[in-house]
Amino acid sequence: MDGTQFGELLRAHRNRRGLTQRQLADLATLSVRAVRNLELGKAQRPRQETVRLLSEVLRLNDSRRAELESAAYAPVPVGRRGIGESVAPPAPTAPMVGRIAELDGLMRMLTVDGHRSLSIVGLGGVGKTRLALELAGAVHAGCGWPVLWLPWQALSGREAGGRRLADLPIGRLLPEAAEDPRRALAALGPLIGDAQLLLVIDGSDADGEQAAAELAGLLQRCPRLRVVVTSRAPLRTAGEQVVPLGPLAVPAESVAGAAELARIDSVRLLVSHVHRFHPGFRLDAATAPAVAAICRRLDGVPSALAHAAEWFLTEGPADLLALATHSPLILASSPSGVGQHADARRHLGRSLAALPEAGRRVLERMGGRAEPWTVAEAAGPAPDPAGYAEATRAVHGLLVHGLLRETADGLRRRFTVLNLVRALTAERPVGAGAGPGAGVPVPVGGV
Repeated sequence: MDGTQFGELLRAHRNRRGLTQRQLADLATLSVRAVRNLELGKAQRPRQETVRLLSEVLRLNDSRRAELESAAYAPVPVGRRGIGESVAPPAPTAPMVGRIAELDGLMRMLTVDGHRSLSIVGLGGVGKTRLALELAGAVHAGCGWPVLWLPWQALSGREAGGRRLADLPIGRLLPEAAEDPRRALAALGPLIGDAQLLLVIDGSDADGEQAAAELAGLLQRCPRLRVVVTSRAPLRTAGEQVVPLGPLAVPAESVAGAAELARIDSVRLLVSHVHRFHPGFRLDAATAPAVAAICRRLDGVPSALAHAAEWFLTEGPADLLALATHSPLILASSPSGVGQHADARRHLGRSLAALPEAGRRVLERMGGRAEPWTVAEAAGPAPDPAGYAEATRAVHGLLVHGLLRETADGLRRRFTVLNLVRALTAERPVGAGAGPGAGVPVPVGGV
């Protein structure tokens, strides 16, 4: 809102009616201070009910009422709203485990290389939002840029993490964002103008095409804007820099000592979550082998490790390793059914269903192999150049979607299908939907 314009209109209408500030306040059931702040432009974004009461007390006709409402809710450029450096991203609720190299690379791309559009892509639950939060905080603290955080899939005015969208800066600046984040994105152009600002669009999976169209126009209208998007797949906009995010590192079979395991990111994350449910848990010679194996079975996927930690409330590491060996998708799902990625089958199924046909064929061909394989092996016996190129594109797409893990092997790149993905493809065909009948955990072994 342009507070000055609204205040001037309010004062003019009050004087026209011959009312003092106190009289107007009494008639509108407001405080004198509230009326004074509105007229001085100090009060931002009055409630719709307040504007309605003022309009009725001032006996405004339809055109003057519309003019007052327009002044109350029209967005203005960043500089005039005084956003400046004070607009910060949401604060993380816990320290980030690992991802130092990824964070450094993203910071360099934004602040040194000058890229304006980054997309962090990968499997649901792999930690895209958490990394984006860390990146946004680092940019805000290190560069002084204001940061606007837009949870794209916000529903009913609430962010996925439980915060009311209206409590975020973008919700206060654009109340329409609380109802539909797409409307907020369309309205951001005049709000940002030529200000240097970072916009984070978190979770654009559901409406990727619409988000891409809105984002392309926004980047053209705002020359100093930087955008970071988190999504399962690239938006494919002009200038988009795609940054695939894979799972955390898992311990090799040869690593068995508790001290050495405690330095591996996936183990650190699992143990930190276990402490929430079992404060006395210790990673020692007795528990370390099972914990390391659980991390391998769950591929180091952060959401899977977080859900696995919930099971430690009722079971020990050895029993949970048995479950991870025979039914990893159950252990990777929340026993309480709470959380954005509570059902591993469901959110993995969405990624598989979005694959092109060539990617599905490679998954079907290589999904049963636990040992690493090459692109040449994925292409099949004696492929022609076109077949090899198709296999290369398919493997590239699977990596971007976060369904493969790369294995270091000298000069040759080798890959494995994630264990969780192999478990899901063994249950149902690749590309099967994730609808109401899919992804219902079947208890195994009395769990």
